[in-house]
Amino acid sequence: MPVSGQTLSSSQINANRAVVDGFLNKLATRISQANLSSIANFGLYGAQFYDFGDLLDSSSWTSSRQIVIWLAATQGGTCSEIENAFCSLPSIGGYYPAIWQYSQNPDYDLSNYDSGINLGVWPVVTSPC
Repeated sequence: MPVSGQTLSSSQINANRAVVDGFLNKLATRISQANLSSIANFGLYGAQFYDFGDLLDSSSWTSSRQIVIWLAATQGGTCSEIENAFCSLPSIGGYYPAIWQYSQNPDYDLSNYDSGINLGVWPVVTSPC
């Protein structure tokens, strides 16, 4: 893990991408072997967007699998300011966050989740809200 502000080499970034792709491919294999295709939407959770940005150079990386991105962050402001920030988050591996959880008093979660369409399944988001 890089120290804040440290730049990784291209070989380090490629190694990180290989680990993430291997993890996602292994999950897909396990899901397929267990005949659990109804829960095929799996993904990545990160404390901050920049965790992915720094470790994967996510602006130029495309995931080998469809993934759901969950992010958490600490951000102040009104709910409308937070919602506007959520809709402009950059993509990670070619996908946009399906849920962004951030700490406010009270805690607030914002997502593209639509319980009326796919009950219990988080969507893969391919474009901003």
